[in-house]
Amino acid sequence: MDGISSAPGMPAADSVLMVVPRWVRDGGVAAHVTASAAALAARGSRVSILTARVESEEVPDGVTLYHSAELFDREAPLTVRFGDALECEPTVVHLNQLDDPLAVDFLRRSAPVVISAHTYLACTSGYHYFAPGHECRRAHGPGCIPNLPRCAHTRDPRMLPMQYRRAGRALAALQRADLAISYSSAVDRHLEINGLPRRRIVPYFPTVVPRTGSGHEHRRRVVFAGRIVAPKGVRTLVRAAREVDAEFLICGDGWQLQAMRRLASREGIEDRVRFKGWLDPDGLAQEFADAAPARIREIAVLKFARRPPRRP
Repeated sequence: MDGISSAPGMPAADSVLMVVPRWVRDGGVAAHVTASAAALAARGSRVSILTARVESEEVPDGVTLYHSAELFDREAPLTVRFGDALECEPTVVHLNQLDDPLAVDFLRRSAPVVISAHTYLACTSGYHYFAPGHECRRAHGPGCIPNLPRCAHTRDPRMLPMQYRRAGRALAALQRADLAISYSSAVDRHLEINGLPRRRIVPYFPTVVPRTGSGHEHRRRVVFAGRIVAPKGVRTLVRAAREVDAEFLICGDGWQLQAMRRLASREGIEDRVRFKGWLDPDGLAQEFADAAPARIREIAVLKFARRPPRRP
């Protein structure tokens, strides 16, 4: 892929096994894995993908796709969960969104394991920030428990025990892996706070070819690209749009799409919030190029202003 190069003196892995929850045409992690797999295959590596759900028939040249419906079933034997995927004899295994320390131990019998930290994996709430500019400096552990309802920015604590256990499993997986990869200095600081010495920051290369836009001087436009599901925060974005003088384009599909259309209508801003649906890479690249970013910090501040947090 254009714009991606190997580090000087770094040998290419002979065989790479990449693990991802869903093999889909959309989604940030899925797009990143697809682009990474294509780039590695183009440079001569044997690339295999193991996934729990196959939702796209598009597979890059030189890439083998394995499917295991039991991949995330922690009650199933590990040999069943990983099925025939290890027959590719990987020289490295790259885990994405599979935060299971027992799986890491099992895979390390075959090859070194690298985990991508796409989010704040060892943070119970996943926010890692009490408010804009106020970053949490506490490692995951019992000291988090009395502060969780506040730092999670929620009034409903029922999911927090499960999320706390999940963050603990993620931290244990990161500790056992041979390397943790992050894609920003913010997530790298989170890994450092949690005592992970074996880590690297890797530039998150674009998965679309940049284009030249126009009309920026005549409009303020915010573009969201991603799945329309609750964790992505589209509901917050639509509500914040009431107070930001800009046009909002929401590119993507998901089970909350129709609900978000109705929300925009109820808020009386359907003329400024447009839902474009799923776009191919060329279409998405053009929307990015034509965006004239409104002050995104306005939106971030509005998000937290609705539930004023207190720093523990």
